[in-house]
Amino acid sequence: MKIVDNRIFCMVWLFIGVGYITWFGALKVTYLGESFARFVKTASVIAMVHPYLYTLWVVFVIASLWLNISYMYRHNDYNGKVGKVSMYLGFVCIIITKIIPHEDDFNWRMVVHWTAALAFGVFCAASIILFLINKSKNNKRFLFTLLFFIAVLVVMLVLLILFKENGAIETLPIWATYLILYLVNFTNVYK
Repeated sequence: MKIVDNRIFCMVWLFIGVGYITWFGALKVTYLGESFARFVKTASVIAMVHPYLYTLWVVFVIASLWLNISYMYRHNDYNGKVGKVSMYLGFVCIIITKIIPHEDDFNWRMVVHWTAALAFGVFCAASIILFLINKSKNNKRFLFTLLFFIAVLVVMLVLLILFKENGAIETLPIWATYLILYLVNFTNVYK
């Protein structure tokens, strides 16, 4: 058995990913001379203060999502090429956010960074949504999960419109993704 197909190995990485993302988002930061409470600033802003910790954030996100989305696909007989391509495009986008960090001044670097950050979210969400759409044809629990995930994404967009850039709002869909991966990969909810 390949290690990437090992249930416990994938679960450990899932917990490492969600744990590190939560810890990173909870860092208190002093940015532009002002101190901010936990989960107020986005990962991109925290990365400006803690660039090496953000590098680990990127590595843990990619490793945990790659292992667990791939595991989900394999163990549920899903061979969606668009979902796989979408997942990999998301990873390329999150790497771009590391190469081209967030800036406060409106310029090409800021546009590229935020475009890549948003594209990461869109592509990774698509890799989950495509799977859920496919599986919801035969199992209503996948349909309910799909509707839950879409609702989380809509709530996030509404909150972003109302409150602008915020770390807690940014983290909602990431937590939802990890929850769905946990339920699909490591419970009998969908059996």
